[in-house]
Amino acid sequence: MNLLLRMSIALLLGCSSDEPPSEICVPISLNADVDGDGFGTPYVSVVECEPFEGYVSNILDCDDSNPMAFPGQSWYLDIDGDGFGDPLQVIEGCIQPIGYVLDNTDCDDLDSTRNPIDQWYLDLDDDGYGIIDSPIDSCQNIEQASSRSDDCDDGNALIHPDANEICDSLDNNCNLLIDNDDPELDIYTQIPMYLDEDGDGYGSEEYLGQFCSSYPLGSQSNDDCNDLDEMFNPSQFELFDEVDQNCDDDPYWYSVSNLDSGFTHSESSTNFGRYLDSMDIDGDNRRELVISSPTFSFNPNTDTDDGKVIWIDGLREADWSDLSGESRYWFGEEDDDLYGIWAGDMDGDGVADLLMGSREKNNKSGAVYLISSDAGSGMVTEQSTWTWAVPNNDLRLASTLLRVGDVDQDGFDDVMVGASHYDVGGSNSGGAFLLRGSDVGVVSDPTLGTVISGSGNGHQFGLRSSQAGDINADGILDVLVSSIYADEGFTNSGSVYLFPVTDLLSTGLIAEDLVQFYGEAEQDKAGSQVSSAGDVNGDGYDDILIGANDHDENFDQDGAVYLIYGQSYEDFALYNPLSSADAIFIGAFENSGFGDDIESLGDINGDALDDFAIGSYLADPTGSNRGLVIGLLGQQFSGKYNIDDVADFMLRGYGTNHRIGIGMAQAGDLNGDGLEDNWIGCVGCNAYDGQLFLFDGLLIP
Repeated sequence: MNLLLRMSIALLLGCSSDEPPSEICVPISLNADVDGDGFGTPYVSVVECEPFEGYVSNILDCDDSNPMAFPGQSWYLDIDGDGFGDPLQVIEGCIQPIGYVLDNTDCDDLDSTRNPIDQWYLDLDDDGYGIIDSPIDSCQNIEQASSRSDDCDDGNALIHPDANEICDSLDNNCNLLIDNDDPELDIYTQIPMYLDEDGDGYGSEEYLGQFCSSYPLGSQSNDDCNDLDEMFNPSQFELFDEVDQNCDDDPYWYSVSNLDSGFTHSESSTNFGRYLDSMDIDGDNRRELVISSPTFSFNPNTDTDDGKVIWIDGLREADWSDLSGESRYWFGEEDDDLYGIWAGDMDGDGVADLLMGSREKNNKSGAVYLISSDAGSGMVTEQSTWTWAVPNNDLRLASTLLRVGDVDQDGFDDVMVGASHYDVGGSNSGGAFLLRGSDVGVVSDPTLGTVISGSGNGHQFGLRSSQAGDINADGILDVLVSSIYADEGFTNSGSVYLFPVTDLLSTGLIAEDLVQFYGEAEQDKAGSQVSSAGDVNGDGYDDILIGANDHDENFDQDGAVYLIYGQSYEDFALYNPLSSADAIFIGAFENSGFGDDIESLGDINGDALDDFAIGSYLADPTGSNRGLVIGLLGQQFSGKYNIDDVADFMLRGYGTNHRIGIGMAQAGDLNGDGLEDNWIGCVGCNAYDGQLFLFDGLLIP
């Protein structure tokens, strides 16, 4: 009963009261506010004197079940439907418009994957797919990023989940299946495959079908000549025997065209690669190479044989690039026939030097030039640090150049220089001079230093020379010097002299004071080439090789190479006939230049014995002067051998007049397999432009 009704009844009954009358109630209409947003619904109302909780005095709410829906509410456009709105696209109203949300924190309202809570992933290869272990905030402004995290190779844009699976031994589409194992493989990338029963990568003629090349039971080639033995296939190195290891129907010769690495040259008739010298100048077991082209002419319109010397860093990849355009080279003047070697560090500046010689200089007086390996390219006379020369004297200085290390122990490397026409021991008896590093910048006349002179008219001591290694294991380098016209045994039978490098410090020594090895017969010209052989028989002493390419044994000038084992000097006689050498190797062809170059190959097959090669640059069973490099693996040789009976391999030129076998040098271990690699020159390759082949030690079984 409300207050007005109660008052009316009281008056009618005549009732009175001493209590003061209560405050008069003013009724108001209230509407329910269920969602508590301050706005009421028109559908639920009461009348009361005062407002109370849950009711308000307005009917403005449009949805009393949603506290976020009320008059003047801000709604933000959400085009991408990710629940986050664009803060710049706002409208106000009680009812939520279609496509609008309350949140205004979207960073890209056109991309549902970019918002405050979603992640993106780095996509470094820009293929549209990121990797799961590199998440980033999707609102960051990063160009190389993606909303997808299922890339399996973020370094290759051609590999991602939607890529085409092809035959390439890779999981192109990131489904953990590769090549033939993937049912999604593009079959048009398959190739014909043949049974490879021995697993050597070469198949027989048995066709298997279309597969990827990675199919383990097959090969894309069908030219294996023995599919039951992996040691017989076209990639094998051919030994000189009656077995065809490389399936070319030739069981003897191995063409240098099969060698995978090397350099080419595009200047014709320069004798590119005729002289090679190598030295590891930086201690990385990769030898830097010096290539001499003695008949190079700076002016291509003339034929002046200036000579050119190129040096190649040991780190340089043998990629068949053209060395005629190399920037590190030096050339001589007219008719210099310039050639060069590594000299060590003669001036003590910590930089390796080269020594270059011209025995034709100044009317055959000869000259020697010292050039830093850091020097700029150009004419040798302009770039040299120092020059040794003897004007107006037919000395033939620089007949041979040989680095010998720091002989006098003064901190500077020294070099031995031959002068085949030096006359102190007789007319053209020859001499070997020591050029000291300490003389650089001080002494320019080599005859003022120490010399070992020849001992007979016309002997030409110093025409050839080589390091001998350490033949007596005393820690001192030994040296070989030849006099190919010496007459100790017979007229022009030739002699080779062996001595420790410290003898170059002595005054007054002559060839007759040295251990001598003399030729077997008249006109043999023993010493036409000399070389260390390394330790061929593994006894701890280095061994030596002596060539006599004019020796007659089975044919006219079939040539001979003599192997002499190292031992104490006291065990050598003063005069030693080469007929008593520990081993003698006789060439297989007449007039073949057998022994015109002989070189130690180092250990090319990993048996701890040093191996060596004999060049025979005019040899060729076809009669076309392809030339041969004949290899012999280390062992205990003894007696006389026809080379065909003992050779382990024979490298042959691949065309007429290639004439390989007169340019060889060790390369060090270029491929890091622990075996020595070697350079093989081919002066007649490419129409006499010349080539240089890298002979990898791994090729030798």
